[in-house]
Amino acid sequence: MNEAVARRSVWRMFGRAFVVAWFLLGGIGHFVLTDMFTSIVPPFVPYPRGMVLFTGACEIAGALALLYKPLRHIGGWCIIALTVCVTPVHIQMLVEADKYRAIGAAALWARLLFQPVLIWIIWASTKRAANWVLRNPLRGPGYEPRAALANRSRAAIASSCVAALGCFRGIRFHASSAAIL
Repeated sequence: MNEAVARRSVWRMFGRAFVVAWFLLGGIGHFVLTDMFTSIVPPFVPYPRGMVLFTGACEIAGALALLYKPLRHIGGWCIIALTVCVTPVHIQMLVEADKYRAIGAAALWARLLFQPVLIWIIWASTKRAANWVLRNPLRGPGYEPRAALANRSRAAIASSCVAALGCFRGIRFHASSAAIL
């Protein structure tokens, strides 16, 4: 592994650790501080308490999914979707900033503006590597990508055709002559 790949791998690991800590602690907070979280749910969201508990469970499940490599990529996309879905809460708090003077308008703006950065960190730290198919543990040993399999099949078909033509004409061809086709 070269130095650039190793450095990228370390940054991805730190990004995942940050995201796991962020959503695990946030999800636990939904259960510990349920009344506080319920008070900031926008009025148009039905069943505020149930929604707080549901999103807390989703945050914890998403954080745990990032720890299990086969679920990491889909877990990242689920956490991104959750982050987008809770953005209206941040907007509503900013609209009603006078209710949240203890937090402060600057902190509310910072939290809202951090959302795209957080989404990027989630995406960058959970995206699949370029050769993910070859390293995917769910595929098993000996798995070949479709393109490699197709190229091997074409070579086998060409070799068979050359051999068949050679037998038909009474000429003997070697299998390596299929590369000429």
